[in-house]
Formats: sequence, C-alpha cells, structure tokens
Amino acid sequence: MKVLVFGNTGMLGKDLISTLDTKSYDVVGIDRKTLDFRDLYRIPVVLRDISPDVVINSAAYTNVDLAEKEKEIATKINRDAPGEIAKVCGEMKIPLLHISTDYVFSGNTNRPYVETDETSPVNFYGWTKLEGELAIKSVLQEHLIIRTSWLYG
Repeated sequence: MKVLVFGNTGMLGKDLISTLDTKSYDVVGIDRKTLDFRDLYRIPVVLRDISPDVVINSAAYTNVDLAEKEKEIATKINRDAPGEIAKVCGEMKIPLLHISTDYVFSGNTNRPYVETDETSPVNFYGWTKLEGELAIKSVLQEHLIIRTSWLYG
C-alpha cells in the first residue's frame, strides 16, 4: 500500500513516516520544499504523479501568533490546501486522514473534548484549521480528521 504523507519534516510527520516504514508500507513523504501549499495548482499534479492508496495530511501553518498577521498564508495552508487535497482525493477515490488541532475549540471546559462538542475557535489559527476541516467534509466522504493538542517528544 502506498501512503503519501504531507508534512513529513514536521514532528508528527517524521514519526508517521518512521512508524509506517517499519510496517512495510510504500511511504512517500512530501515537505514544503517539494510542494508549497500556497501553490494550490500543484496539489493535483503531485497527487496524480504519486497516485497513493491513502493520503495523510500532517502539514499545517502552525505558528499560532504569527497567523494573526499572516492571515492569507495561514488560510491558504490550513483551509484551502486541505480542501484541494480532499477534492483531488475524491476524484481519485483515495481516503484522506487529516491532522487538525484542539484549537478549533474555545478551551473553556474542564474536561477533554469529544468530536461532537461545539467548535468555537478563539484565534485565527483555530479558525483556519476549522475551515480546513469543513472544506474536507464538504467534498470528501472517505476522510478521517484527528484533532491533536500540543505535541512533544
């Protein structure tokens, strides 16, 4: 099975690649030097060239504070690119696993969030990640969205 991992140089992407490599998957990692998500027209080209069986998107604009100033870049990377990936995955009948964030929630609870909790981002970064989720849901049935919190390792 060929697995395409976007964001393979980030902390999560690196771990995904190393874990999948030990499981005998044919893993292809794509970093921002290979595919800049601001160039949306390149996403279909890369997906069609690689022709994976499954796509994992762990790429993101993750600088929460800077996203407030670089709104256009954060929006392209966190909302528009996942939507384009999902659209092409739908056309190619490829399932998508998308990594999102707990920043889609307000943070005003004293318990862990569940997937049915109301979303209410309190910053622009959270809004772009939520919009990315919605873009995926609007065009692709075969998807899984995982919301992570801060990664460390």
